[in-house]
Amino acid sequence: MIDIVRIRKLDLEPRWFVGTSYTRSLLRDPEKLSLELEVSLGKHLQSTPSYSVASAVMIRWLATPWSNIMAGSVSLGNGLSYATDIPEIESAYLSKNSRLLYHLVFEFTFGLEPRKSDSTYEALLRLHHRSGFFGLFDGVVGGSDFLCLGLRRKF
Repeated sequence: MIDIVRIRKLDLEPRWFVGTSYTRSLLRDPEKLSLELEVSLGKHLQSTPSYSVASAVMIRWLATPWSNIMAGSVSLGNGLSYATDIPEIESAYLSKNSRLLYHLVFEFTFGLEPRKSDSTYEALLRLHHRSGFFGLFDGVVGGSDFLCLGLRRKF
């Protein structure tokens, strides 16, 4: 994950993950921050029939450098991820595995309606991370990362 954040030594593989999520705002300062709860369901599209369910508490920064041009945000989330089967990418690269792992999310959103302060539709770039959190979860060291592109609709 550190290599992705630093954009160094990237060894990207064509592994696919699709998902959907529901996010609920718990507390919100409309100009600065939002505290949210997110629940997501994902499907790993490799040979194993693996689904994952994750939940995270997210803190979303709304006063982004691009907020004068379009709505958008930066968020960080922490929570848990449960996989119905060990995802192929984890079983291939990790010596120990667990269905229940730590879940970390970094996300950038960009409103798709310029000049509107609170866009109904947003494009998003997200880092979806599952790991043993340095061995805390069943001794698992390491994890899997997915760079995700998406579309969000606010209701």
